Amino acid sequence: MAIVALLAVMLAIAAMRVFLPIGTRIPGRPLGEVTLSWRERLLLQRTNMYLFGAVVLLGAVSGALTGPLELVALLAAFAILTIPARYRFTSEGIALNNVVFRAWSDFSGFREERSALVLEAVEGQREFRLHVAGAHRDAARRAVARVLGEHVGAHVRRRPRPAVPAARRRHPGPACKE
Repeated sequence: MAIVALLAVMLAIAAMRVFLPIGTRIPGRPLGEVTLSWRERLLLQRTNMYLFGAVVLLGAVSGALTGPLELVALLAAFAILTIPARYRFTSEGIALNNVVFRAWSDFSGFREERSALVLEAVEGQREFRLHVAGAHRDAARRAVARVLGEHVGAHVRRRPRPAVPAARRRHPGPACKE
């Protein structure tokens, strides 16, 4: 039954990522809000769900989890993914639901990645990933650029593409003679 306790703790940690009964206060004047879609919530919980799935799989293979317990565990994970998640932008900072609030002074700018906007931290702080896509990405980009530009002098930096070593560059094979 240790595996059931482990799964319960993992689910509690995943739930606390998007919901706290007594959460943080969100200071400042509201500037906007972006509600995450199903896909974006899945990206937000991606690591938790991978690990949870691996533990369920190992429990099933080893026989520690029976069919009904596996089903209950998967339904609980699905229920956590259905909890609404939203980024709230205020004049003071950015919040994810009532769980985390970060002040704009913690950031020097932002960059875009394939599945997220990443707020780049000043020295001594951590980056903050906004898992947004499509129209939500555009709204979040506008809100972040407006506020960081106003408070910190933000810059948009795109991650530079790594240089491809000469040994790995594509070159014509023997059939392609000039």
